[in-house]
Amino acid sequence: MIWFNNVLTKHKLPPVNIEFKRRRSYYKALKSYQNNRNIRPMITLIMKEYRELRNFLR
Repeated sequence: MIWFNNVLTKHKLPPVNIEFKRRRSYYKALKSYQNNRNIRPMITLIMKEYRELRNFLR
């Protein structure tokens, strides 16, 4: 996750914190990319986290 946040911040995006309750989804998304080169589950998970953060900060 540290590497991933480093990539985000290098592209001027805020880091993301995957909450513990979503760790299973995070690992599933990583596995999807490893096995099938499918990045969509990770993008979906990150967007969900960003939306929750935005709603929290409102």
